[in-house]
Amino acid sequence: MENITKNTLVSIVIPAYNTASFIGRALKGVLSQTYQNFEVIIVDDCSTDNLAGVLSTFNDKRIHVYHHAVNRGGSAARNTGISHTKGEYVAFLDSDDEWLPTKLEKQLKVFQSSSSEVGMVYTGWRWIKGKDGIIIQYKIPAHRGNLHQLSLSGDCIGSMSTPLIKTVLLHTIGGFDEKLPARQDWDLWLRLSKICMFDFVHEVLVNYYVHPESISGKNLNKIRGTEIVIEKYHDEFKSMPSALAGHYIVLTILYLIDGNVTKAREMMRKSIQTDPRNWKIYWKNLVHITLSILPRPVRIQFFKTMRFINKDFYWFLLGA
Repeated sequence: MENITKNTLVSIVIPAYNTASFIGRALKGVLSQTYQNFEVIIVDDCSTDNLAGVLSTFNDKRIHVYHHAVNRGGSAARNTGISHTKGEYVAFLDSDDEWLPTKLEKQLKVFQSSSSEVGMVYTGWRWIKGKDGIIIQYKIPAHRGNLHQLSLSGDCIGSMSTPLIKTVLLHTIGGFDEKLPARQDWDLWLRLSKICMFDFVHEVLVNYYVHPESISGKNLNKIRGTEIVIEKYHDEFKSMPSALAGHYIVLTILYLIDGNVTKAREMMRKSIQTDPRNWKIYWKNLVHITLSILPRPVRIQFFKTMRFINKDFYWFLLGA
């Protein structure tokens, strides 16, 4: 159990790049927290919009702003933020997301009642269309304990804006991998899950706004990020062929959406070679090989239709 008092400081790291139209909402959610002992570290990743003007309207001594001289990406911005933290715990908030008021308080209560082996507490979240505010779906946590094997199968945590993490553990693993153009959160869970247990608040406490401008939404970034993570943990995936084949299916879909049929078919072959006894792989690839023959607009329309069956297809189509 953790010894948490009203003097326990939480550091909140917000990376920001050209998010002047969103960050005010994010900061209002932070300032309305029922737990108020925090510092806010905003890292301006060389924005060219009116971000500085928006930030100047918030007169709170707990808010600290740091600037990158050149644009270095979200992972570098978060690492810069980590380097300036003074708190015992770190929470990350994407500048286009929003916290509900009791988020930090409820996460700290879980830390206080959990084993000292718990190093991260995450929460539920909901996807919201940024343009019209329509809720796409809710994501409620279901997994606690040692989640490394589960994390290899895919991102079982979700939004980067949900976790509260012990600062010392972020320093232990060296922060975020700045080589990744996307999937940085998945990689972070994988490394953290090797050295600590995870727990959760069984409640939606984060609003995750979906819009095409999201950095993680750029299709080529998702492809490259997924490929780097697969290569990075290649030895671990050898003992989990079903999980690896599933990631090749993900890459198949991303390449089909991107219009690269040659690479999509290569990923199909890899999925079968990796897990040849899995019959589900064959029928999925039958659908995908058919789609690969059709024009790209037809493929995209197919995956848009799939969103009515499986809401996770929204992720595939962001930035397409």
